[in-house]
Amino acid sequence: MISIVVTAYNIERYLSRCIDSIILHVKCDYEVILVDDGSTDNSARICDEYAGRYDNIRVIHQDNRGVSVARNRGIEEAKGEWLWFVDGDDYIENDVDIDEEKADKDMMVMGCVWEEANRCVQVCAEATCVPYNTWRCLFRRERVVEKGVRFAEGRRYAEDQEFVISYMLATGCYGQLGVIAESIYHYTVREGSAVTQKGRKLVMMRDIWAVWCKTIWEALRRGELLAPWVMNELKRMAKTILVTAVR
Repeated sequence: MISIVVTAYNIERYLSRCIDSIILHVKCDYEVILVDDGSTDNSARICDEYAGRYDNIRVIHQDNRGVSVARNRGIEEAKGEWLWFVDGDDYIENDVDIDEEKADKDMMVMGCVWEEANRCVQVCAEATCVPYNTWRCLFRRERVVEKGVRFAEGRRYAEDQEFVISYMLATGCYGQLGVIAESIYHYTVREGSAVTQKGRKLVMMRDIWAVWCKTIWEALRRGELLAPWVMNELKRMAKTILVTAVR
């Protein structure tokens, strides 16, 4: 079973589309955990309506504490074999199932469509990739719990990247990912989302720097600092910090 954790904060325009797409396209056993992060619009009511109509949909209401806290709450409540973190303003656009070939993997990555400024780009999935976005991935729940991997609370940027790298270091699953080649997830960059907010430069640099330092520490602790994929990620993060600084 897949535990699909959907976080929602003031996204009443998009939330029903997201939940309906899950109901339509997820073809294996699943549960949906809707985490309403203190919404002040109709998002909370929409969550309650779906939870009332479907036995496999639950809702959690909490004060507004950010997406990381909401996702961590979803991890605590999940009962499935797999964890999938879905943003409530995105949607699933193709059928998804887990076949026996991928059942022994610790992590799976899927293709996606990235939509920004009315342009769509398809992003392929590879067994040797390091996806920066948790919504592209399925994580084995027992491994997340066993290794104590959680989203960093208070982080506004790069929390997905941090979670993925921490999980891959903890489980040693780099290069052994199950691949779902189809473009399953449709990610939309919308005005007002975290990635489009102005005045984010210093906060972004701070958060990526924190992830860079944590990655070095965790890689050192696990004897993986010189692993090529770790070095590549450290270089990518350093480049992002420098590019952000000179903009």
